[in-house]
Amino acid sequence: MEQLIEVNISASPTLDYCNLNSKRLNHPMIKRFVEDLNRDRKKDMTFFYNNLEALRIKRINKAKGICYDAAAQYCMNNNIIEVICSDRIDTYIDHELLHMASTILDEDGNVYSGFIQLKGQLGIGYGIDEGFTAVLDDRYFMHRTAEKEKINNNTYCVVKYLAKMVEEFVGKEKMEDLYFEANLLGLVKILAKYTSIEAATQFIHNIDMILIKFEQARFRDYFFCLKKFSECMLFMAEAWYARVTELYMDGKINDEEYEACIVDIKKILHTQIELQHFPIKSVKLDDYYPKVKNKVDIKLVKKYKRKDTTITN
Repeated sequence: MEQLIEVNISASPTLDYCNLNSKRLNHPMIKRFVEDLNRDRKKDMTFFYNNLEALRIKRINKAKGICYDAAAQYCMNNNIIEVICSDRIDTYIDHELLHMASTILDEDGNVYSGFIQLKGQLGIGYGIDEGFTAVLDDRYFMHRTAEKEKINNNTYCVVKYLAKMVEEFVGKEKMEDLYFEANLLGLVKILAKYTSIEAATQFIHNIDMILIKFEQARFRDYFFCLKKFSECMLFMAEAWYARVTELYMDGKINDEEYEACIVDIKKILHTQIELQHFPIKSVKLDDYYPKVKNKVDIKLVKKYKRKDTTITN
């Protein structure tokens, strides 16, 4: 296992106040963001309201640039949204407002933003955070502009795919709540219940590496991304297998339901080959996935002492 980023994942600060008096709440761009985000159920907007009054939106020249050639970015440390002058702000603003709405700094200046934790020069959670921010942007704001759908469908494809898979495991409302509470610790604990803290933390770190070396890289490292993606899918397969096996052993699902779950786990293990966003395919994948499947079987059969639950070919 690779060395983890040395961040002690902790709970984000909790606030007992909420600033609802900002005149900016009447601005059409801000008003529609709040309304669309809360159209299905009310979200925890505490961080959003508290950050809103001091928020600055800056247009910058393309020559100055934004990291990773992005058209816009939210600067977590100083509560600034930067947008390239030539780009339409209404296409990008909601994604950046989501970052703002999930960001809080503690008394020591440590940043908690969605699923990111940044302490000094060390950070973790960038990949799952960017992926789930993209999921929320699609869910609530895809209708904004004509070009938004095309841009969103070609942005953060891999980390967004993984974020969707994690959300399916955690649950939609719970995942959204954790995001707006900047509660990476809560997310890791849910995943670790069926794996381990070390494995769950490594999983988050692997998604970070996909973001840095593939999604945001000028020269994409395809094979590194394939490797990290397969490790992520193995982790999710193990987590699902552990959960459904536990349910089966406790009599909460029957034989038919359990077999259906096993079919879905097989699909997880083979998603690497079918994922359309990769322009290349490794010729070794057909041999690799049976080995991945066997590793899952051996680990979980040993854990639950149930040889009869082994996945069959």
